[in-house]
Amino acid sequence: MIYSPFSQDRYRIKTIEKCEFAVFAEQAFGNAIWNLYWMSNPTVDSLVEFDPASWFLHYDIVPDLGQAIQADVQGDVVLLRHLHLSPLKFLTWWNRQDHSIYDTYDVIGETWPATVQRRAFEAAKEHHVSKLSLSRFGARHLGVSLPFNHAP
Repeated sequence: MIYSPFSQDRYRIKTIEKCEFAVFAEQAFGNAIWNLYWMSNPTVDSLVEFDPASWFLHYDIVPDLGQAIQADVQGDVVLLRHLHLSPLKFLTWWNRQDHSIYDTYDVIGETWPATVQRRAFEAAKEHHVSKLSLSRFGARHLGVSLPFNHAP
C-alpha cells in the first residue's frame, strides 16, 4: 500500500538520472521506505505540483534523510510491518511509539513525529476512510483534530 496520493514514479525527479526515489523503488522494502519518506518530507508534494524543470525551487532536500529512513525501515521489523498497513492503523501505532529511537529523528528533529502524524492522517483521508469511520475510530484517541464537523 502506498500512502502518497500519486504513485512513487510521479515524484521522481526526471532531470536526475538516479533520483533517490528510484533507489527506494529498487529496495526490498521500497513501498515502506517511500511511505515513511513521503510522510517525513511534505515538500515532496511540490514535485507533482510544479513544473519539473523548477523542482529545486520548491522541494527541500534534507541531507541524509533518505539514508536514515532506509536504515530505520530496514532495521526495525515492527516499523516495516506497520508501514504496510492502512494509514489509519499505522497512525494508531505511531502515536504510541518513542520516535527518538529512529535515525530519522536525529536528521529532522523533534518536529518529525508530528509531521508524520499529520501526513498519515492526510493519507487516511485520501484512502477513502469515511468521516464516520474516523469519528467512530476516535480521532481524539489518535491525538488529532478532525478537519470537519461531525455529529457525536
